[in-house]
Amino acid sequence: MKKRNLFMSTTIMCGLFAVAFTFKIDQITWLWTDRKPVGLILVIMTIILGIQWVRQQKPLNKAKQL
Repeated sequence: MKKRNLFMSTTIMCGLFAVAFTFKIDQITWLWTDRKPVGLILVIMTIILGIQWVRQQKPLNKAKQL
């Protein structure tokens, strides 16, 4: 059975939510324009989850080699 790193999917999802845009007929705006703290929190979460992803991937790679 393969071991999967769940931090990968959460990192990607938070990153995509952080850079989400809304499209209207006359303009394209950042989804978090009115709520800047939400965008900042998503960026911070993406960074933290990305660090955890890298840390957890190293032992999984070692287990594959054995």
